[in-house]
Amino acid sequence: MQLKFSISRKLIIGFGVLIILSIASSALTYRILTQNQELNNKINKLNNPSIQYLNELYSIVEESKLLIKNWVFIEKHSDTKDKLRIINIYKKDFPQLELQIAQLKVNWEKKDQETFDKIILSIKDTLFPQHQLIMSALNSFESYNDPMVLFEIEPMVTEGGETILITDSILKNLKELLNIKKNENSEVYKQMTSSFNFFKFFIILSGILLLLFSLFAATYIISTFKKSVNKVLKVVDDLSNGQLNTNYDISGSDEMSLILYNLKRTLENIKNIVTSIIDGANNVQDTSNELKDNSQILLEGANRQASSAEEVSSSMEEMVSNIQQNANNASQTNKISNNVANDAVELKKISDKSVTSIKNISNKIKIINDIAFQTNILALNAAVEAARAGEHGRGFAVVAAEVRKLAEKSKLSADEIIDLSTISELASEETGGFLNKIIPEIEKTAKLVQEISAASNEQNSGADQINTALLELTNVIQQNVLAFDKLASNANNLNEQAEILNKVIQFFKIE
Repeated sequence: MQLKFSISRKLIIGFGVLIILSIASSALTYRILTQNQELNNKINKLNNPSIQYLNELYSIVEESKLLIKNWVFIEKHSDTKDKLRIINIYKKDFPQLELQIAQLKVNWEKKDQETFDKIILSIKDTLFPQHQLIMSALNSFESYNDPMVLFEIEPMVTEGGETILITDSILKNLKELLNIKKNENSEVYKQMTSSFNFFKFFIILSGILLLLFSLFAATYIISTFKKSVNKVLKVVDDLSNGQLNTNYDISGSDEMSLILYNLKRTLENIKNIVTSIIDGANNVQDTSNELKDNSQILLEGANRQASSAEEVSSSMEEMVSNIQQNANNASQTNKISNNVANDAVELKKISDKSVTSIKNISNKIKIINDIAFQTNILALNAAVEAARAGEHGRGFAVVAAEVRKLAEKSKLSADEIIDLSTISELASEETGGFLNKIIPEIEKTAKLVQEISAASNEQNSGADQINTALLELTNVIQQNVLAFDKLASNANNLNEQAEILNKVIQFFKIE
């Protein structure tokens, strides 16, 4: 939303119109005052002085009429007051008035200037020469006694006389010119009065118009401002009561309308946020319930893991002990295997020696057997010889018989020994062959036992590491138990906070 007719613009327009009206009023006032000043100047500096000087001119002309009569009929002596006065008029008063009026008449109308010029010309060229003629004719006391002079002069200043007629004509023209100036002055006064009355009317009217416009502008601005403010107050009051009402119209394009527009957008955003918070709170509550249940399951599983880990640790300790025992046994077996292998090699050597000895015995026995055979033959021969000897050979025959028996027994024993030697030799040879076969196996067995011993040692080391790892796993499981217990507690707290949040957020009504 854009500001098209803001409050500042309204105020600027209102004050602008007021300023324009004030300027127009001031300009018109200045014009009226200037015009009145011009009229006043015209009255004070032109019309009034003109009338004054024309009156004075009229007066001195009228006075000169009386003075010239007095000059002829009354004042016979020279240097009287009236004679000095008329002379003063000619020499001083009239020239001075002529000069003063001449300065003013430049501002008169051309017709009035021409009339005045004719009057001055009549005075200077006609009236004053007449007066000079009279004053010259009656310039001494004796001249008043001259009937011819009086006959000639007196008709001039009597009623209907030339001088009187000229004076009356001049006075008449002055009177007319004076009336014209008075009428002009009256017209100027009327214009000035009319202008002043118009000025008063204009001041009153402009004051009323300015007041009415000010009231209208103030009423319009205040009403629109108050209307917008009331809407804002209504929205804020609804908001304070939790009502997120956005169903209101926005009219106008000033700051308050912009505030209402932004407030409406804010309320819509708050409504969306509240809706999101409500949904989020419900989701948090559901999630917290699931988290609570899952954390309980995890806690139970962790407890079971802890128990299992303890059992495994106990079993592992037994296994480590057995592996250690197996390693020790494998080590001892390795030693025994090495000893057996060495003994087997020695036994092979002894067996080889035994075979050799048995063969030697067998050979020796064969010799004995030959000796027994020969002894038997000798005994047989001795018996034969004893038989031949008869009685004398009976004892020898017995001995020969015993020797024969002994030889036979020796032969039988020798044969048995030979057989046994042969069997022993065969057995020794078989033993040697078996030992030849079994020694590599024994050596292989010894190597396998060494490998088993090494593997047992590695198993022992691995078992120790596994046992250490199990201890660490047990500690981790215990920590997990504590963490899951805390997680369950936090899930419960989260659930309670979600319920509180739901209760708090229900303060806002989004419908």
